[in-house]
Amino acid sequence: MKVIESTEYDKFKILNGNRTIRESHVNKLIESMTEQYIPVPIIVNELHYIIDGQHRMEACKELGIPFHYVEIRGLTLADVQRLNSNNKKWSLDDHMMSFIDLGNTNYVAYKAFIDTYKFAHEPSWLLLKGLHRDGTRKEFKNGKFTLSHREIKQGGIYAQQINEILEYFEEDDIVHAKKKASVIAFVKAFFNDKYSQPSMLRKLKQAKKKLEAKRITQDYTRQLEEVYFYKVPVSKQFRLDVEGPPGLF
Repeated sequence: MKVIESTEYDKFKILNGNRTIRESHVNKLIESMTEQYIPVPIIVNELHYIIDGQHRMEACKELGIPFHYVEIRGLTLADVQRLNSNNKKWSLDDHMMSFIDLGNTNYVAYKAFIDTYKFAHEPSWLLLKGLHRDGTRKEFKNGKFTLSHREIKQGGIYAQQINEILEYFEEDDIVHAKKKASVIAFVKAFFNDKYSQPSMLRKLKQAKKKLEAKRITQDYTRQLEEVYFYKVPVSKQFRLDVEGPPGLF
């Protein structure tokens, strides 16, 4: 396989759906290349789309030095993802942006959701897809993740309700209180027909101390119950962690 040297930086293109250039990564490569340049070839296809090595080429471009490449016909975005999964794994953000670049409207709507409500991926999946749905991570990475209008609407309601309650957590605990364990506790409570968000917020305003981050879902549920049923007769109390219909909540 022939290794070619070139300074025609603009001749080569980045595939739609590939990871965006990370300046921090480029800067690290520039620093390393300045100390000692080892010409590791980038991989391109016959159309000069970069399959592997876009950060290396960008570093060479900024330094104004030649880069080396090999051309392999027929390589596609799937090969880019396969190469990266064997090297530095793609993050969930990488997968999301990849499918957004390819025009997948489900991922566009999903990004709008997480940008609006500020939840990480796994808690967002719970809010949108339910507590008992398996395989969401695999679907998300494979580009098969879908969202219905109903899921977006309901997930938004739950996310807003959680954010209202988070205002009553200790400030240092809010990040932890937006993780999977707490979201499960919140959603189970919301799905209970007897639960009232206005009642919960009223009780939280009356509480003498802030809510705290917990380690497991059950502890979050017990904490919510302590607030919700403060001074409520035992005969009128109920459990907030009821199960919903299979496959939903």
